[in-house]
Amino acid sequence: MKYFITETERRNSGETCYHEFYKGDWNNEKCIYWNEDSLSIHEDNMDTLQLDTLISKVVPYYNYYGETRIDENQWKEIYLLAKKQSGELFCAICEVSPWVEENFKEYSVFTILGL
Repeated sequence: MKYFITETERRNSGETCYHEFYKGDWNNEKCIYWNEDSLSIHEDNMDTLQLDTLISKVVPYYNYYGETRIDENQWKEIYLLAKKQSGELFCAICEVSPWVEENFKEYSVFTILGL
């Protein structure tokens, strides 16, 4: 993948400046960071692509540094907005879409864990 990496790849990089896309609803008491099922995007890619800006258009409570839950309808809106913009942002959205669709087969949301 060009924009997102697996947890194994993130761990091997030794870096922590990633936004983690966590399957399901994050719960501080029961969940662990850097889950094996998660995908992550580096802060530089998040900023360069302005993915955070796109998400904020659909999810006004989006928290770059905290937890943000995204439901299926919100994801569809994010996808459509990215498609209208096309370019690299849409490529990144397409890259993570199979993971998102797999998530929604089991969970009603996924959680983005910010820096």
